[in-house]
Amino acid sequence: MKVLSLERLKFSLKYFPKILTQFFVILLALQLINFFFNQTMVYLQEARMAYKEDFFVPLIILLALVGFLVQSAVKVVWTLVVCRFFIGKEDVGSYIRNYCEQGLIESLRAFMKSVLFGFLFVIPGIIKMIRYQFVVLVVATDDSYQKRQVDALKESEQMAKGKTWPLLFLLVLFSILSLLATSDKLITDSPLTVLGAEAGAFCINVFEALYMYLLFNDLRSAKKVTA
Repeated sequence: MKVLSLERLKFSLKYFPKILTQFFVILLALQLINFFFNQTMVYLQEARMAYKEDFFVPLIILLALVGFLVQSAVKVVWTLVVCRFFIGKEDVGSYIRNYCEQGLIESLRAFMKSVLFGFLFVIPGIIKMIRYQFVVLVVATDDSYQKRQVDALKESEQMAKGKTWPLLFLLVLFSILSLLATSDKLITDSPLTVLGAEAGAFCINVFEALYMYLLFNDLRSAKKVTA
């Protein structure tokens, strides 16, 4: 099972406009939350440089911590929206409410475990973080998890077994695209540049969530065949 697949890329491009059409308002709201934190961080950094005051440092650190938690929740919801598009067994609001809290708990648990491994052994910590990419998908789509028969972190690791380096390449690729689509300017200074960058980031976020869902589904199907 290839992590990078032209066929999966075609399917992602096929479903991309359908997801945007069906859930545009929700996805746009999620992007606006990211936009708010990104712009606030840019403002504080520019203010610190302009006024040369250390007073801004704790504010920047606090915003970074709060932003991490909020944007982690946003990423969970983003993934759930894509899952709901394919599963479609209940309305999107109920689906998000049912799985968001547990998805966030498991994703933060995966992050903390990766950080712990990173402190002890850097490379294993990175590997753990890569292999935990499917945690929220396990929470949202695996009936065995709902019945408490599997652990989300262990199940994600099983899905990623033997795919660590291709997954790393894929995640780095998405990260680079996201960085390229991130503006370090305030919208008041350069509105067209910032809005263009946000539109690009919006599309990348949707596409990444879509591609990762399709990859997870393919890996799960392959696992069932070999079981």
